Amino acid sequence: MFENNNGKIIKKLAIKNMKANPNRDLIMVTAIFLTTVLISFILTAGFSFFTTMYEASQAAPGPAADGALTGSKTTYEKAVLQEQVEWADFVKKCSTTSLHNDVFAGVQTELLAPDESFYTHNYITLVKGTFPKENTQILISDTLAQKMGSQELGAEIPLQVVVLQDGKELETEIPMKVCGIYKNPLANISSVYEEIYTAQGFTDAYNPELSENRNLIYVKLNNLNPLLLKSDVYYKLSDLSELVDADSVQTRHYMEFAYSFVIALPLLFFVMLIMMSGYFLIHNVFSISVASDIRWFGMMKTIGTTKKQIRSIYMKQMQFLAFVGIALGVLAGYGVGLLLAPEVIRMTDYALYYKSPNLWLVLCFTVLFSWITVWISCSRTLPPP
Repeated sequence: MFENNNGKIIKKLAIKNMKANPNRDLIMVTAIFLTTVLISFILTAGFSFFTTMYEASQAAPGPAADGALTGSKTTYEKAVLQEQVEWADFVKKCSTTSLHNDVFAGVQTELLAPDESFYTHNYITLVKGTFPKENTQILISDTLAQKMGSQELGAEIPLQVVVLQDGKELETEIPMKVCGIYKNPLANISSVYEEIYTAQGFTDAYNPELSENRNLIYVKLNNLNPLLLKSDVYYKLSDLSELVDADSVQTRHYMEFAYSFVIALPLLFFVMLIMMSGYFLIHNVFSISVASDIRWFGMMKTIGTTKKQIRSIYMKQMQFLAFVGIALGVLAGYGVGLLLAPEVIRMTDYALYYKSPNLWLVLCFTVLFSWITVWISCSRTLPPP
């Protein structure tokens, strides 16, 4: 039988056949669109959950550290020498409680005196001014400056510090001057927590009776198992705590973040379920279309069109319809996800840390899953080449 190898004719036949079946095209685009919307929505909501959990795990004092020990300067000096410690920073607590100024009401505001390495390790970058060098100087965050309505350097702020005198807590007003403003690395929790920094000589000058063992030692470890997603931080820090005689251990929500990957199984299940549903929907619509074109098949074979070319004609049509359906579906699903995901997360303890997922990440995975669904649905309907 005569075989026609003209590629341009094959392309024209694909376009004409598609134009001859507008109802089928509309149903196919709708089926692909609905499948893609559901996949995009599930992935948007799922990635929102993971990004929110990650933000929650990072939203804590000492943002670059794995955790903290509480102890004295001696404890810090021992910790720095341990081989499993990549770096450690020593931070003095300057008040027995958070500051009592009325302007800080509802926000836990801590007055701390860190060493210089703390600023470098924990993303404390200056917006303007300098780091505190004197006991009467303070460095405040840009978010706190905005709340207080003051962005001026040299502004006087009387801090209500709780000091120890003869073993008793006493609220004392200490006048301080703003020497600098820093970009807050914990801006996402600034509505409930703030840190103000001063020089390390502050406690000797104004709160000498404060216990040395209450100070913080932020630690970055180098012996964590990457496969455990930092769920082993607490155990590693506990081991370190015993070695250096620390008073206690402070960690973040690493266990919860690791546990979130177990919760990812239902997400994967729903994506697979939607792909199966989309497969059957697209497959059935396409099967009906192919069956109704049986006469057209015969005519194409008569003029020398091979099975491979007929398959190519249909797949070219499906590629165009899939492009339209997937492009519309991924954007619609992402938009619906952005609307509904925050509402779901607001019902949890992580509402404060909500962060929308990256559009390109959702787009890539949605296009991948949707295209696989369309390709399998269509290729199994057509005769083998």
